[in-house]
Amino acid sequence: MRRTVTVGGLLLVVATVVAWVAVEPDPSSVAASLAAAPTVSSPSAEVAGAVVADAALPAAGTATPSPGSAPVRTPSPTPTPTPSPVSVGDGDLDWVGWGDVPDVRTSGGQPVRVALQIEGGLGLDERQTASDISSILVDPRGWQTERDVRFVFVTAAEAKRGEFDTRIALASKTTTMQLCGSVQTKGYTSCFYDRVVINLDRWMLGVEAYDGHLDEYRTYVVNHEIGHSFGLGHSECPGEGEPAPVMVPQTLHLWGCAPNPYPVIG
Repeated sequence: MRRTVTVGGLLLVVATVVAWVAVEPDPSSVAASLAAAPTVSSPSAEVAGAVVADAALPAAGTATPSPGSAPVRTPSPTPTPTPSPVSVGDGDLDWVGWGDVPDVRTSGGQPVRVALQIEGGLGLDERQTASDISSILVDPRGWQTERDVRFVFVTAAEAKRGEFDTRIALASKTTTMQLCGSVQTKGYTSCFYDRVVINLDRWMLGVEAYDGHLDEYRTYVVNHEIGHSFGLGHSECPGEGEPAPVMVPQTLHLWGCAPNPYPVIG
């Protein structure tokens, strides 16, 4: 009986050892399995791979350019711009006196008191500018004749006290856009918006329609905007080759008419 138990115990031990060897994996086989298994990329690795794949790769046998070694393009020569006036003044509109106005109308007609403002920082001769504008206003082909009015040229002190009926401001294109409010000048045209605002660019450079005749264009733009101050709207060209009425927006187009800077035609 004792011999039977002993032999049985030995057989049980042997069976247990054999079973453990069958279950426990061989370390070398585990390493081989891990090496053979596919590697799962992280999401960031997949994105990086996509970026590289979308990049323009060099052709076979072409050296990959290093960062910063991209070819440098030589820009085409920039044409020398036409000299232009100051685009931005100091933003302050100074009241300017008219000085002596020759040929001023002293009687008759409905009086219209006119004041003058010039933005600082424009580099203009204020006395000469005032003389140029007043000469336009007193010209016998101007509004005094057309509407039977009489321009009264107020002093800077009177203007400061608000003793005027209308005012003319000469300003840089930037300030013009601000003063013209909802009137879309796009930095190019002048306007009437609470006051006559003359764009310095147009005053100094004129427009194509008056090419070579800057004084005449200045006459036109002052008369045109003063016409708006009287409540007049835009006119149309009456016919091919005929003088354009002064309220035609001649700064932009003539529509077949000939340029004309005066309210009185003929």
